[in-house]
Order: sequence, then structure tokens, then C-alpha cells
Amino acid sequence: QRLSIGYDYRYDWLKAPQRVDDGTATDWTQALYAQDEWSPVEKLNITAGLRLDHNQQFGLHLTPKLSAMLSLGDVTLRTSWAQGFKSPTPKELHYRYNSNMAGLCLGNTDLKPQTSNYFSLSAEYWVKSISISLTGYYNKVDHMISLVKIPLSQAPGELVIQYQPQLVQQYKNLEDAYTCGVDFNVKWNISKEIQIGGSYSYLQAKGSVYDEEKDVFHRIIINGTAHHKGSASATW
Repeated sequence: QRLSIGYDYRYDWLKAPQRVDDGTATDWTQALYAQDEWSPVEKLNITAGLRLDHNQQFGLHLTPKLSAMLSLGDVTLRTSWAQGFKSPTPKELHYRYNSNMAGLCLGNTDLKPQTSNYFSLSAEYWVKSISISLTGYYNKVDHMISLVKIPLSQAPGELVIQYQPQLVQQYKNLEDAYTCGVDFNVKWNISKEIQIGGSYSYLQAKGSVYDEEKDVFHRIIINGTAHHKGSASATW
């Protein structure tokens, strides 16, 4: 049995006189956390934890997590559940910038904290010098913070005149958002000095954003996510 207790503190300071209304924006978050690991029976390991976050603007939030690992010879099974909490950053709340690729991007002081429920299940198999693992996961996110396209009419008029953007995006809280996917990994220890491997990931990430002009929700793919991702590696 092993008990871990800790404390985190993060202070964010953003200075941008031309891109933040008051010139600077700050935020802090402190957290207490505790985690306990134990094995009620041989081959089974259970980990449970609690984290209490205290954010400057959004107060206290408690998030638990629970995971288990079962070893069955060459096969290892894992499952986990965890809640998450993410407060908006000073950039997401206050920062604005213009770029050729992203257009005019705006912060949003009306953002709410993002919370989530994450579930995963995985299996790992060892056969001689080869390791194969497969993981499936689902993450249900409430008030997910994402950069989304908004009508030009919703942007501040003085910024539209100043930048004359073709595209305007703003950080918003998405409704009914989720991510789910599958990760596959394989490693081969050719010798003590040489290892090769490869991985493939499939991800689906969607949410709904409220259209104030039409009073409807639009289903969107979450900004910055890719459906397919692969990699290969070699070490020696």
C-alpha cells in the first residue's frame, strides 16, 4: 500500500497592452490531492484519488478518480474512471489576436469552467519480445472550452474596422461535447540494444455550439483534433 499527498500552485500572468483590455490579466489555481494504491488480492492493484482545486475566479471543485489493473500472466487488463476540472485561462478569457490562418481570435469573459468524466479500458499482451496494447476511451465533457467560428456581426465593431478579418473565432463553451477513440501500440525488442515500434490512434471529438442569431445548436468537430494519427519509432 502506498499513500501520496501533494499540493499544486499555478499562477498565470498575461501582459499584452495591445491585446488585453486592461493590459494585463492574471489567474491562480491551487490544489490539494491525495492518492492511495493497494492490492486487495494478488495480481490486482487498485488506485483511488481525490483532488480539490481552488481557482481565483471559480472557487472550489472536487474531482475523484479510480483505476484498477489485473495481471493475468502475459495479459494485463486496466480500467479507469476520472473526473476532470479545467478553469478558463487568461488567454481564453481576455486575449485577442489576428493571424492569416486563424483570422481574428477573441477571448470570452463569459466562459464557464470545463468539467469531464473520463472512462477507459485497455489490454496489453506480451509474447516473447513483442508487446501489443489496445486502449479504448470515452470522455464526456461539460462546457468544453473551444475556439469556434462566429458571425462577423458578433465581433466588436472597432476590431472589425481595425483588422478587417475574413474569419472571426471566439472561445466558447460547447454543449453535449465528447471525445472517444482507440489507441493501438506495438513494440518489438529485437535485442537488448534495439527496439522498434509503431502506433495508431483514432479520435472522434464533437460538440454543439449555440447560434444566438438563429436560436439553434450546431454540431461541430472540435477545433484542433485529427481523426487519424500514426507514428513509428526505432531506438538503439
